[in-house]
Amino acid sequence: MKYTSSIKAACVLAISMTFGTAMAASNAPVEMQRVEVAGQKAADLARFDVQAACPNITQEMKNTLTKAFDRYQATGVVKVEFRVQGNQINSVAATGGPNEYRHPVRQAVRQLACADNSGGNQLYAFELSFTQPKDGKSGDQVVAMLTR
Repeated sequence: MKYTSSIKAACVLAISMTFGTAMAASNAPVEMQRVEVAGQKAADLARFDVQAACPNITQEMKNTLTKAFDRYQATGVVKVEFRVQGNQINSVAATGGPNEYRHPVRQAVRQLACADNSGGNQLYAFELSFTQPKDGKSGDQVVAMLTR
């Protein structure tokens, strides 16, 4: 019996040492590896409710761009994007359409009276359509503002 008791004691001792070592290892501080995430910022979504920020945009654009249309007589659609922060226009981009209109369009947009109270640097977009009248009368060219 003495022999059996000592075998049991040895087994209990071995099991408790194994279990104790495992418990000690699990209580040790875990070292975390540094993880770096690389990616791109999501594209800024443009707002198309331009008249909410620039209430007189339709009349101001027509008044300003009629001279350019009378001069070049080219038809087409110019896409415009601009940023408003507070009551200041930060950047203007004009693409597409006849190249002759891009500079006058950018100048006209920079002169707009706009205000955005969102507190951010809000992106707005619209399209300008330069078309000839259907009846062919000169002086009746149309500068229309479209949404996308």
